[in-house]
Amino acid sequence: MEFNAWANVPRISAAIFLAAVFLTFATIGVAGDISDIGLEPPARLAGSVLVVGMFAVIYAWSGIKLRSRFWMVLFPMFFVQTLLMGVLRHRFPNLHYSNPMTAAEMVGLSNRLSFDSIAIIVATFLSYTGFVIVFIGEFRRRMRVTTEKTVLDTEMAAAREVQQVIVPENAEDFPGFRVDTTYLPAQQVGGDFFQILPGVDGEILVVVGDV
Repeated sequence: MEFNAWANVPRISAAIFLAAVFLTFATIGVAGDISDIGLEPPARLAGSVLVVGMFAVIYAWSGIKLRSRFWMVLFPMFFVQTLLMGVLRHRFPNLHYSNPMTAAEMVGLSNRLSFDSIAIIVATFLSYTGFVIVFIGEFRRRMRVTTEKTVLDTEMAAAREVQQVIVPENAEDFPGFRVDTTYLPAQQVGGDFFQILPGVDGEILVVVGDV
């Protein structure tokens, strides 16, 4: 049966993790506007942020789920992402300012670059916070699971010792009989038991139980 790592992660942790991934890589879209000196139209800036962030979420989700088969999603999705980014750049070309720039254009450009910087800082802070929350939550959950497993292993070991006392040892001799037995439970403790007791007139009594 195929192992699904996402099935073992609480939904809230998975949602926070993927949101943090989105915010982390969405900053690339904002950084693209900074590299274009704030000349990207708002529609292209928003589209770039959404495309980069959403595809990063797809890569993260599929990478954890598919593991070694991650490339099956990576290559076609990267092609689609590159195509979409090209469409956005062609559909919404860079803005043009006067030469020389007017005072209003300079103020607008300064505000745009300030907005990009603040957006990157906020997204980075939120994504980092999300990763820390998931890390701490998963660490506590794993510690709880490990503790519960340790307690269960201790109880199972004690139950196994009790069962070994109840089940007779191999190669027991009875008058007129030699009995060999093998008891191999599938796990540490089985739900079956048996006893072999001497009976009357040289007979033996075999007691078999299935719990």
